[in-house]
Amino acid sequence: MPRLSILIPHLDSPRIESNRSKRCFDKDSSFESTVLAVLESQPSDSEVVVAHSGSYADPYELDGNELKMVNVGEGAGLAELINSALSQSRGTIVHTLLPGCVVESGWTDSAMEHFRDSNVSSVSPRLAPNDCKERNCYSLDPNWIPRRAWLNHARSGDAGVASLCGGFYRRSSLLATSGWIGTAEESVARETAEVELAMMFRVLGLHGVCEPDCMVAAPKRVIDGKMGGYALGHDAGRLAVAYAEVSQGFPQPESLAGRLGHLAGGLVSPKSVAERLGWVVGSTDRSLVADVRWRFARAEMELASRSKSTTVKVAA
Repeated sequence: MPRLSILIPHLDSPRIESNRSKRCFDKDSSFESTVLAVLESQPSDSEVVVAHSGSYADPYELDGNELKMVNVGEGAGLAELINSALSQSRGTIVHTLLPGCVVESGWTDSAMEHFRDSNVSSVSPRLAPNDCKERNCYSLDPNWIPRRAWLNHARSGDAGVASLCGGFYRRSSLLATSGWIGTAEESVARETAEVELAMMFRVLGLHGVCEPDCMVAAPKRVIDGKMGGYALGHDAGRLAVAYAEVSQGFPQPESLAGRLGHLAGGLVSPKSVAERLGWVVGSTDRSLVADVRWRFARAEMELASRSKSTTVKVAA
């Protein structure tokens, strides 16, 4: 059984245009560049599992030879793709890479060392933009969750929040939490899934760390994802409401009056205004409460059962 499973989703979104360079990125070429980089530098004792929604033709006939390919079915969103890949994988540690990510030989070594500590459930690598001179990112900032902001400096072992762009996760922690949550708004599927899992890990006491010596390179647009806008704010508001109930106070949803007050100072940034307005609306939306409560209750039960099992084995 491999120790590490590397999961790569094939995204069916149309060609994406970068706001900075006005260049278009083809979904197949981005996906294939990531798969090729992984296969060229694949660690021993690892497997590669990719998931697609039936739209990838596998022109290089990699399925069954170099990797495992999972056809999830037409219309599958990002969360469904990555969760299906997880269900078909076997490694005790799971590493996620988005199309466009590039890695080099030995990139997993320092990250994997952290999992020798049984208290570590996730590891965030250093994310290096390879299409611009902007600073590296090390982790989603845990102090900003459920909003998204990046840490631009971190030392090995500092607290961190892993993202789908290069994150490492302990398999047992992912299975306990039922993996990544889906959202009706696919335009922010990645961002909502990352933030929700980070919140779930936090309320369950599952610890994440940073590892700067582990580097994943990618275009800035792949690293960042969406960093603002109405849909992002709306889902963040919905998550804040759900987790404030489940965890008895984390996070504290800001009041409607407070959010509207902030709007006046943010009019210079339409994206910021839209995100704040989305939060205002989302913070009155309880549609995620039942789903988050179920995920939390199941995760608590699973983790308690595994802890009890481990204690019994040690005692024996």
